[in-house]
Amino acid sequence: MKKMIDYCTNIGTLEMIGKIMVDNHPMRALMKHLGFKSRYNMEEQVIDAVLRLNEPESEWQRHRLESLPD
Repeated sequence: MKKMIDYCTNIGTLEMIGKIMVDNHPMRALMKHLGFKSRYNMEEQVIDAVLRLNEPESEWQRHRLESLPD
């Protein structure tokens, strides 16, 4: 997972987003350890794990990230 985070950071990916089953406690712990922010997705009944990798460089990127639900 760390290699994937490093690769995505180096190529300019802004965020990584993962879906975790609510009862998958080992994966939830790993995502927390890696710095992901978690939020419960009521619609899908999963945990959304989000990690910001890079800051947006342009206005459209910034607008895109700000329009995502918290």
